[in-house]
Amino acid sequence: MLDFSSQFPQLMMLAGIVLMGWVFVRRQMKSKKRYRQEDRQHRQALKKVAASKPQSMPLADAPVETLRWQGAMFDLQRELKAELETKIMVVQTLLRQVDERIQYMETLADKVSPNPQGNASKDDKVIR
Repeated sequence: MLDFSSQFPQLMMLAGIVLMGWVFVRRQMKSKKRYRQEDRQHRQALKKVAASKPQSMPLADAPVETLRWQGAMFDLQRELKAELETKIMVVQTLLRQVDERIQYMETLADKVSPNPQGNASKDDKVIR
């Protein structure tokens, strides 16, 4: 019949190449399958995130009592901030008035008791 003994090495090489090709194709198919599965999971996660839109107002789905409490806290914050800003402005005004009076008293002190050495500059004075 047919004698393949002379072509045996070529047949073995062909079988090896076919086997190697099959392994590579199988690996590629598994890789694509894994990639598709991960992509599908990623898309599902994105859909979940998109479905749960962040609410424009915090605690929008909270009970009525919590919303009343939140409104009261915002009102209290606004009142306290206004009161604090008013006090800061009063302190700034008082400091400005004190600085003006200090300057006025320094000019009066210069007029009342002139420096015996002559006209000395303000830098020569010692403030105690």
